[in-house]
Amino acid sequence: MYVKKIYVKNFRLLKDTTISLNQNKTVFVGKNNTGKTTVMNVLDIVTNCVKRLKFEDYPISCRSNLYYQIEEYINGNILLDDLIERIDLTQFTLEIDYNDRDMNDPLGELSNFIIDLDEHITYAIIKCSYDLSSNINQVLQEIKLTYLDLIEEIEKEKEYAVLQQLVRKEFSKLFELKIYALNPNDRNDFQLKTYENLRGLFSYRKIMAERNLGESTEEPRLDPLGSLLSSLFTSEIAYAEESIQPAVLDLKRMINLTKYDLQKEISDYMDKIVESMLTFGYPCDEDLLLKAYTDLDIEGSIITGTQLTYSSHDNVEELPGAYNGLGYKNLIKISLVLQEYIRALKNESLKIPVLFIEEPEAHMHPQLQATFIGYVESYIESFELEHPIQTIITTHSSHMANTVPFSQIRYFKKKKDNVVCKNLDEFKLEISYYNDDSDTISFLQQYIKLNHCDLYFCDKAILVEGTTERLLIKDMIYKCYEMGLYEEERPSLQSQYYTIIEVGGAYAFKFFEFLNFIEVPTLVVTDIDFVNQNGKACTEVDAVRSSNGTINRWFRKKLSTNKTKTLSISEILENCKDEENLIDNNIRISFQEKENLSHPRSFEEAILNVNREKFGIAENLVETLFDSTKESKTDFALKMLFKKEFAGYIIPSYISKGLVWLSSQKSAFDNLVGE
Repeated sequence: MYVKKIYVKNFRLLKDTTISLNQNKTVFVGKNNTGKTTVMNVLDIVTNCVKRLKFEDYPISCRSNLYYQIEEYINGNILLDDLIERIDLTQFTLEIDYNDRDMNDPLGELSNFIIDLDEHITYAIIKCSYDLSSNINQVLQEIKLTYLDLIEEIEKEKEYAVLQQLVRKEFSKLFELKIYALNPNDRNDFQLKTYENLRGLFSYRKIMAERNLGESTEEPRLDPLGSLLSSLFTSEIAYAEESIQPAVLDLKRMINLTKYDLQKEISDYMDKIVESMLTFGYPCDEDLLLKAYTDLDIEGSIITGTQLTYSSHDNVEELPGAYNGLGYKNLIKISLVLQEYIRALKNESLKIPVLFIEEPEAHMHPQLQATFIGYVESYIESFELEHPIQTIITTHSSHMANTVPFSQIRYFKKKKDNVVCKNLDEFKLEISYYNDDSDTISFLQQYIKLNHCDLYFCDKAILVEGTTERLLIKDMIYKCYEMGLYEEERPSLQSQYYTIIEVGGAYAFKFFEFLNFIEVPTLVVTDIDFVNQNGKACTEVDAVRSSNGTINRWFRKKLSTNKTKTLSISEILENCKDEENLIDNNIRISFQEKENLSHPRSFEEAILNVNREKFGIAENLVETLFDSTKESKTDFALKMLFKKEFAGYIIPSYISKGLVWLSSQKSAFDNLVGE
């Protein structure tokens, strides 16, 4: 059994969002404030059956309608039934798949939510809805009386603000949680269920992102090892791991013996102290005898006093745990929580185990981040549980996200009116002008894994040919800003979150479908790559076509021609005159154009062409050729960046035009008010 889908309606930023989950592992990726952690809060609410909805969790976009409908009701313009019909409700709908269970297997509390009679359906639907309270009429009357009383003494223009404050104050009384089982064949067929039915369905554990690992002395915190010992002392020994049961028994036995011996000695000493009190007239004959009893909390002392320390290799010296890296301390803490959770699951075999780990990369170095998800997976598998734990991980780490296959990635993207959760498993490439082979997804997956791309977390992307572009583009972005080319754009490109990816002209097109799927505005900087009729590199004068695969695919699509047709260089250059032909959805292509009476073939030649004086090139020379036998492309780029004589170099026009376009592209959430 596992949670297959969660549909969230009107909760924070999630106005109408469906999240599909894998049975074993799902990784949430996306920028900050896109709703990833909100899903954790949803699971918190559902599994704990939180009866009342917080005002802060009700979407800003729904509040104005709530105020308006209540105002209309107070003014007598609508009836209560109208108000109930028009108010936006917060709802969570869960689809629980039990296809992995045999017909005769017990389903625990899930059986209460299976109300259909179709034996071919192997999933149940649970709706958790914050409906208007059963005493809503009374609540609204109280708001109405208070409102009418208050507005008698204020100006007309302030009445709406008073209503807002009243609704906010009484908000928790307006809605209450109702649990429904829906029939998958007919969702209008439902049954009301109890909180106990839902609470008994899940074994949910969350590990929240670590902001403080106990290194501050301002507030005492239980050390992770102390927490584990606390769990061992307060749990039945049978629930402890079999391998550590003998050690736990020995520890408890030793504590009990120590307590007995110490208690006897302390009691003897305390009796003598009590006897000394007899001279003060106590106790009298009619009083009970006074005895001293000291309750030794050895377990508590061990729990609060046990800390992780780090010893030298010869076990002679020790250092406190705070002296070790926070990343490792975070990893140890997660391991201990996992072990305690897995131990608890052995007594909850009929519950659905859901583990939510929020941003585990905190304090971890990149190499540790890259191996973490695999570590968690193998760690859980080592316990050989009867049913797999459904693990959900949120991350902002490209090192972590890029190790996960597309099938396990859920990409959260903020739109103007909602957050969408894109299932990368649904990213299917159709045969297109850009991609006509079946290995594109494998290529993308492997490339992203090896190159740690930030595509999941950036605002914008720039695809470049090679090392020279990768080194110089960032400098060119800032130069465009200094030259005022971005005009009044705020924030402009140099302050936006962009990523530069080196892909080469032969492979850039493989990214196009994927970039459009995740909706990241992208500039593709590539080379025209003139070749003659023999397929050899040449200048524009002798060129008959381009050898650049990305350019050829781009213009075949623009011209709606056959995918195998060879486009002439004149066809390509003619179509470049129209800016619209350089843009496709969220992607713009940029390559060399004619400047100074010359049409360069490559990025390096384009720089030489517009900086002739700095390189000592004659103005009347038609072609500016880059000789890679005399200077490597990397050396060329570094020279442009660090030698003083090249500090004020000019940017080729095709680059500056592309960067200005990219800077001006708006994301769907740019005008949103955060929630």
